Amino acid sequence: MTDDQRVDDLYARHGIGRLMPRTRSLIGARGVSFTRSYASYPLSCPSRTTFLTGRYAHNHGITANVFPGYLYCGTPGLFPAEDSLGPWLQDAGYFTILAGRYLNGFPSPIGIYRTIRDPGWDRWYTPVTVGNEKAAVFYGYWLNENGGLTRPIPGALHEDSTYFTEVITDRAVASIEEAPADQPVFLYLSHRAPHEDDQDPEGPLPSYRDDLFARALDVPRPDSFNERDLSDKPSALGALEPLAKGELRQAELRAQRRRASLEAVDRSVKAVVEALRRTGRLKDTYLFFTSDNGLFLGEHRLPKGKLRAYEESARVPLLVAGPGVVEAGTSDELVANVDLAPTILELAGARATTPLDGRSLLPFLRAPDLMTGRPLLLQSYRDESPEVVGPNPRVAVPPYQAIVRGDYKLVQFENGEAELYDLGRDPLELVNVYDDPSFATVRGYLEAKLSRLRRCSGSDCSAEIAEPPAP
Repeated sequence: MTDDQRVDDLYARHGIGRLMPRTRSLIGARGVSFTRSYASYPLSCPSRTTFLTGRYAHNHGITANVFPGYLYCGTPGLFPAEDSLGPWLQDAGYFTILAGRYLNGFPSPIGIYRTIRDPGWDRWYTPVTVGNEKAAVFYGYWLNENGGLTRPIPGALHEDSTYFTEVITDRAVASIEEAPADQPVFLYLSHRAPHEDDQDPEGPLPSYRDDLFARALDVPRPDSFNERDLSDKPSALGALEPLAKGELRQAELRAQRRRASLEAVDRSVKAVVEALRRTGRLKDTYLFFTSDNGLFLGEHRLPKGKLRAYEESARVPLLVAGPGVVEAGTSDELVANVDLAPTILELAGARATTPLDGRSLLPFLRAPDLMTGRPLLLQSYRDESPEVVGPNPRVAVPPYQAIVRGDYKLVQFENGEAELYDLGRDPLELVNVYDDPSFATVRGYLEAKLSRLRRCSGSDCSAEIAEPPAP
């Protein structure tokens, strides 16, 4: 799992090739690529909690990154650790490994929490914050290593050997090689790239070997970039001024640095696959590649931020390979992070201790052309502000509930505003057709279905509905 990776960060062209070639060849070409995979709540901790629990946010209860009292979402007692993938798979006999980011800011910076590890993990390597220092992301960070606090700085601070992506990959590979031969393995390798850091210039810090690569990347600008007309958007967004020249350049630099930081992730995928091959496990292993959410890079005049239901924020890459999975397959089925835990549990022969809102993707791995009428729920519960810079103020995102079914996406905000998009005709979401009389029947149908879906639980969340009526 990567952090804030957009779909086009995986598939974008550069010169005569494409980005992340190892990931696409070792997982994508050997398995199924899902073209319509979503993060149901496109914010780090709610999304990661959905991955680990197989439940929508209105059921697992994690609705923000930070709660009142400066409690991070991973603070013991907030996250339902007992009812999640680690314990479920450990109970099924798996050797479980966490390497990298667990939730968001786990654990709390309060001193007594820094060496805590959640139940269900045989190996535990996760970054923590120490004292009042800014959270170091790629160099100079602290790690909770199996309950001990370490700062891996062998030699110079900015050596590639201390780059976060390289370090957690080394821990993951070593754990695979140390795992008992008679136990199956579950590895949750959670990268920080391409998440932003606190360094200048803008964007994440690539490893030093990849820094020159960043400057050579071309960044396309679709029509949604610095969108010309926002008059049909919700009022707060519609008030944004066009991005200034400096902001446009910043957006380009950030995109370049983000994609360069993913080069180390691409090497990480190869290192893990090679470790599985050396230990004789590869032929029996299922490989998943995804992200916790996307990110804005200037679309709809938003130079930063996520959380919104727009495609740049909510849609994520998803590749799955393994025994019996169709090779080089493509699925256009609507799927989401809520489906990953049910899939992993079915493949592992493990059982959940709570109802699962998602469903197993195994049928689509065996038959990628299979299509159903299951809708998806997108949601947020807290006012959050993307980091809008330049002449624009910070623009809060009102809490919303949204439904995606077929080509349509309906978004209802807590403040009474709404959006409706026909993604088949308008994939960049340039024209909000909510008030268009010709879409009144579609709007009414989806509003009725969303009213049920927003309160769903367990298998009811995966119940199929008919195709919305044609406008």
